[in-house]
Amino acid sequence: MAGAVYYIGSPENWQRSIEKQAVVITHDVPFFDAWISGDYDAYLNHERKIAKPEATETGIKVNARTWFNLSNELAASEGDIWVSRRDGHVWWAVTTSAPVKYEPHEHPERRVAVVAICKPVAKWSNKTTNGKPLLWNNVHPKGQDMLFARRTITPIKNERAAYIRALVAGEDLSPWHDQKEWKTKLGNRTLLNDIDPDEVALLKMMASIQKTVQNSNGQIVQKTIKDKLLKNCTPEEMRAHLRDLMKAQSGYCKITGIKLHQYGQEDQDDDFLPSPDRIDSSGHYEIGNMQIVCRFINFWKLAQENGRFHELLEHVVKVKSAQPNA
Repeated sequence: MAGAVYYIGSPENWQRSIEKQAVVITHDVPFFDAWISGDYDAYLNHERKIAKPEATETGIKVNARTWFNLSNELAASEGDIWVSRRDGHVWWAVTTSAPVKYEPHEHPERRVAVVAICKPVAKWSNKTTNGKPLLWNNVHPKGQDMLFARRTITPIKNERAAYIRALVAGEDLSPWHDQKEWKTKLGNRTLLNDIDPDEVALLKMMASIQKTVQNSNGQIVQKTIKDKLLKNCTPEEMRAHLRDLMKAQSGYCKITGIKLHQYGQEDQDDDFLPSPDRIDSSGHYEIGNMQIVCRFINFWKLAQENGRFHELLEHVVKVKSAQPNA
C-alpha cells in the first residue's frame, strides 16, 4: 500500500460514506460551485462571509486553502488509504480509479443545499487485509495518537503513514512496538489486534471467569450464595478446556445453536459474543461443568438449572410460533 494516507475525524459524512462505499466531502452549494470551477478566490470570499467575527484573515485563508486542496486531492485520489475511527473499530478503505461522483442534497440538520463529493473505494473494512479485527482499544496508544486529529480530514505523512499502512495490512508492527518509547507508553497492556480472533475470545472468557471468581472470594458464602471458585483445575487448564469446547461446538452457542460472533467482525453484536457458562449453575467453574453460549443467554439463564432453562426457551418458541403473524 504505497498511496497517501488520510484520517477522517468528522462523523458527519460517515453514514453516506458507508452507504455509497466512498469517501465523502460535503460543501454548501456556493463553495462547491467555486471549487468545481477552480475559482479559489470565490471560494475564499465565501469563507470570509461565513467566518465568525473573531476569525483572523490568516485563519480564514488557511481554512479555505485546506478544504479547497483536500477536495482536489479527494477527487483525484486513487490507491490512497482513508482511515477513520468508528464504533470501537478502525475502519479503512482504498480509493479506486472509478470517477468521482457529485450528489446534491439538503443537509439534514442545517436545511441548506449541499453537494457531496463522493470518491468510490474498494470497500470499507474494520479488519486487516489478512482478516484480523481492528479494535480501537487494542491499537497501540502511540498508534492512537497518530489517528487523533482536530480537523475533519487530515493527511498523515512520513513515519505515521508507514505505521498506518502496516496496521491495516496486518503486517509486523514490531519495528514500532519494540521501540523504547512505544514500550513505555504501552506498559503492561496486551494488544489483542496481534492475536487470532479465537484467542481474543478465550482471553475475554477467562477474564470474565476470573473476575467472577475474585468477586466471590470476597464474600461469606451462605447457602443462598453460590461458590463460584475454580475447582480441580488451574486457570491454564480451564483455558485449554474452553479452547476444546470452542472447537467441539464449531463456533455455535451450546443452548440455542446460534452462530457465535467473533470480536471485530463487521456486524458484531455483543449479545452474540461467546460467554462461559456453568451447565450446573449451582456448581463450580470446573472441567465437565462448562459450555459456551451467547452472552445474552448467559445473562438470561443466571442461576437457572440447565435442563429447566431449555424447557423455558422451548416453551417461548412454541407460544411464539402459535401466535398469528409470528
